[in-house]
Amino acid sequence: MNLRVDLTITCLLAGLFIFSIPRLSASSEHGRVTVKAKVGVEYDDNVFEEIEDRTGGLAARCYLGLNSTLFRSKRVLTSLRYQGALKRPLRSPSGDSLSAAEPIVHSLTLSHGHKLTERLVAAIEGEIKSRTLMNKGSKFLPSQDGYLQGAAGLSLKVRLAGDLAGTFSYRRSFVHFGEFRDFDFRAQEAGIHLNKRLFRRLTCRLGGSWKRLNFDRHALTQGLQRAEDRQKDTVQRIGVHFKFYRLFLIDGGYCFLRNTSNSYGYAFDAHRLTLVLGKMLTRRIGLQLYGVFQRKNYTEDIRDVPFISPPKDMEGSVFVVKGSGDITDRWGIEVQYGLHREESLQRNRFHTRSLYSSSLSLRF
Repeated sequence: MNLRVDLTITCLLAGLFIFSIPRLSASSEHGRVTVKAKVGVEYDDNVFEEIEDRTGGLAARCYLGLNSTLFRSKRVLTSLRYQGALKRPLRSPSGDSLSAAEPIVHSLTLSHGHKLTERLVAAIEGEIKSRTLMNKGSKFLPSQDGYLQGAAGLSLKVRLAGDLAGTFSYRRSFVHFGEFRDFDFRAQEAGIHLNKRLFRRLTCRLGGSWKRLNFDRHALTQGLQRAEDRQKDTVQRIGVHFKFYRLFLIDGGYCFLRNTSNSYGYAFDAHRLTLVLGKMLTRRIGLQLYGVFQRKNYTEDIRDVPFISPPKDMEGSVFVVKGSGDITDRWGIEVQYGLHREESLQRNRFHTRSLYSSSLSLRF
């Protein structure tokens, strides 16, 4: 799609959302709509994900988020969420015939929860998300390609005893890339988690999941030749998570991942630590620190394997500092610095990037 079509879709979706939701929620006593818009600038010191000889670039960013409670009663809650984002370079950096991507993203999520009994709550959720590039025809990195992804899932939460609850979930999803179609996949995932409030201000969650990914590309043999079978990966995950809040928020956890594959070179183990710290410095000013540390070890030590991960799964180690403040009840300002270390397309090599951003937000 070109820029005009994408902007038209964004405006139509946002307009439809704004004008239709109040009517949909009119029958609900507690129906409401919240809207948040942001506009700002971002400087990326490594636009093309180079290990050396970085190229920096400045870009404008716009964001629109809408949330609505379509229906709410004592036993039922139905909500709808739309998010749209646009990024446009203020200068057009280029390197090795590559161009900086100019993406526009749409995301729509519908969720429905039903309290079946005092101990049992069922929920279903569906999501569709697209990322298209406004400057089609240029050459991009595979990690910056456009995509269409969708997911649908259901969950069942059971209160076992006191403050102990268990959640069972199942989810199916797909991702279709724009140009690099060999990386398309379909997936299904099942998980189980136990939640326990240990103290009044401390909660803990323990759980695991199993995920099967079926890629459209052929698997590779040990000699890196194309096999007859399609690539199939299995991701097993187990972890613990805790949350504590008193004068400030501490939210963190540890996760172990094991990926097995019928394609040579793609099996790995990973350890991931996450930590979020949040503190309101004054009534209107807040500070947040976010960190992820991940260590990944591949089972087969080879380098010449083509590699790409689905969106959100390519994240390596990250450190983010974010400050926010309210100018008025509706207007706010945000400044953020992020240091990212991510895996390059060349196996076991990493690139780093620093992102500096500031934005003005409006809530209504």
